[in-house]
Amino acid sequence: MSFLKINCTVQSCKKQSTVTWCKLDEFDCKALTEDSNVKVWQEPVDDEINLIMSYMEIKHTTKGYSGEYSCRVSEVNAGHTINVTVIEKHSNPGWLPYVIICVAIVTLVVVVMLIFFLWCKRLSSHPQKKAPLLDKIPQDLVTMVMYSTADDFQSKFTLAE
Repeated sequence: MSFLKINCTVQSCKKQSTVTWCKLDEFDCKALTEDSNVKVWQEPVDDEINLIMSYMEIKHTTKGYSGEYSCRVSEVNAGHTINVTVIEKHSNPGWLPYVIICVAIVTLVVVVMLIFFLWCKRLSSHPQKKAPLLDKIPQDLVTMVMYSTADDFQSKFTLAE
């Protein structure tokens, strides 16, 4: 947000004239109302010729304040029209995106480590019973493998007929 201050110099026929500011809206000039954000005031420049400097200040501008502004004395345009264009700049997010990325990475690493830890703990608490290899092999094949020569095999192994 930025600050805007514009001025308008007017000469009046009366010594005590009041200058008002308005924002042009197509064909109409809507008077500005003062609030905490908009302030209007005037200062005399030269009392002999009734010269007045009027100011309009907007503390925090937004796109809604874009448009044409004019100052008036006694409902007559007393100055020129001032065109105001407000362009909102995107502020630099600074370090916030980096913090969010780091927190996300750390969270992901912690979750993966927790899952791995729980999986390892589950495996260690429920050991699997492994069947001995010899229990799954037919006994005839075991006897055959135990003897290295055919002569030895024939002397010890008899086939069931």
